Amino acid sequence: MRRFLFRGKVRQTKMEKSMGKKPVDGTWVVGDLHYWNTGHPHIHFDMVSRVSIDPDTIGEFTGMTDKNGKDIFEGDIIRSVNGKKKVNGKWVDNEAIITVKYDIASFNVSCLALVTDSVEVIGNIYDNPELLEEKV
Repeated sequence: MRRFLFRGKVRQTKMEKSMGKKPVDGTWVVGDLHYWNTGHPHIHFDMVSRVSIDPDTIGEFTGMTDKNGKDIFEGDIIRSVNGKKKVNGKWVDNEAIITVKYDIASFNVSCLALVTDSVEVIGNIYDNPELLEEKV
């Protein structure tokens, strides 16, 4: 059965900050996503604790893991290697750098995982946008 998990970066409300709530702003948390009567998204990251998160960083677990067993979330940047190709007379990995996105009722990483021999999470769009820049 698929686990329904969400990930987001902590962005505490003023009240949470005044209470000294942990974890602190900028920390990633994973758990159940809820919207309370305040309208702020919260993640329950253990049995009793919840914390406000930045809504722009919410990502759903795809139900898949990479070659190292790391959970793949929406917003992750993955490196996929599918064989080798010849470039300037040298054999190099035939790689693709892909952002995991939810699109029309599925994650775009699903088809990729079926045709590649290695998929690895190398970062995410929030902490590592430079990974998406074109290589010269």
